[in-house]
Amino acid sequence: MSHPSSRPPFAGDLPALDVGRGRLVLHVDDDRDQQQLYTTYLRRAGFRVAQANTGIQGVERAIELHPHLIVMDLLMPFTDGFEATRRLKRLRETHDIPILVITAHANQAPVRLAEEAGANALLVKPVLREELLGKIQAMLG
Repeated sequence: MSHPSSRPPFAGDLPALDVGRGRLVLHVDDDRDQQQLYTTYLRRAGFRVAQANTGIQGVERAIELHPHLIVMDLLMPFTDGFEATRRLKRLRETHDIPILVITAHANQAPVRLAEEAGANALLVKPVLREELLGKIQAMLG
């Protein structure tokens, strides 16, 4: 039997940080478990978090909220993350919002397509808390 202190920390166990300073992040993902995990990471780091479950809902929420950064999943039904990113980068209201794409596909095709769509950065799942927060901090300056 393992000792409780030897297990890896769960999202709810992680200490709070203050890197977000109240900035708003929009997380677009159809996977509820991923949304919950990344929302916990972001909130504990001091970010405010809004969520969208589809690419088109992500575009609508970005226009409405004008977040500081968007975390975008690529593979979603209907309007995927590629198309949502393209739309966001074409719109005057949202073209300046940095987009961090998170995907489970590490091969070159999705990476290239995400870059062509206008993504500012890309991480491959599974994404650890430190990796996510470090990339977001680098993108926001």
